[in-house]
Amino acid sequence: MKNSNSKLIFTAFFSFAVLLSTHAQQQAIKSRSNRMIGTSDLVEIKGTVKAFDNYYVMNAEVTAKKTGTKAYTDSFGRFEITAPHGDVLIFKANGFEKDRRKVSAEKDEISVNMNLIPGEKNEKIAVAYGHMYEEDIAYAIEHSRNTNNDYLKYSNLAELLRAELAGARVTDQSSIQVFIRGREFSSIGMSENNGAATFVLNGMIMSSIDFLNPQDVSSITLLKDAGGAGIYGSWGTNGVVLINTK
Repeated sequence: MKNSNSKLIFTAFFSFAVLLSTHAQQQAIKSRSNRMIGTSDLVEIKGTVKAFDNYYVMNAEVTAKKTGTKAYTDSFGRFEITAPHGDVLIFKANGFEKDRRKVSAEKDEISVNMNLIPGEKNEKIAVAYGHMYEEDIAYAIEHSRNTNNDYLKYSNLAELLRAELAGARVTDQSSIQVFIRGREFSSIGMSENNGAATFVLNGMIMSSIDFLNPQDVSSITLLKDAGGAGIYGSWGTNGVVLINTK
């Protein structure tokens, strides 16, 4: 009976010893694998992080996903980091969308153009964390708006208004006028503007906007009926065309 118990104890101990040995071997293999990654499969990467295509993003965090290695961009948006081939670099900056780039042995330079998340709050966050200067963000956003609008393709202001103000009638016989829902009155006294919508240019009521060129316009908004009347009184009875210039 004693011999039987001794055999059971020995067998259990031997099995436990085998498990420990197997675990140790696995750890050793993993360690060797890590050392192999660290010595033979690493890529030294240099790069630049920008926003709006032309502005450097400073203090942006660059992380190698597999190894956890981190680097940060300098005042010129530059960074250097070492990561294994096939790893993924994650780019993070407060107020910006995350970006990712795969590490390739054939490409040791990476350029990233990060997207600022829309909204004034994120603009302030980006400035507060030192990623961009406030004046650069303001200029870049305004420049982006001006570049992206397609007003330059119109030869005159009346053509632009017809394209932008769906559901409105635009006439330009003697002077440009806009009428909501086809209402057009020639009799005096129908409204402050004889039935035509009122033009408000950069916050000021204008009797005429004929002098404007399409390339000078940054935005056009139409306020109909109650919306315009609530702000501009009788001048807004027949609608208001809000125009802002660059």
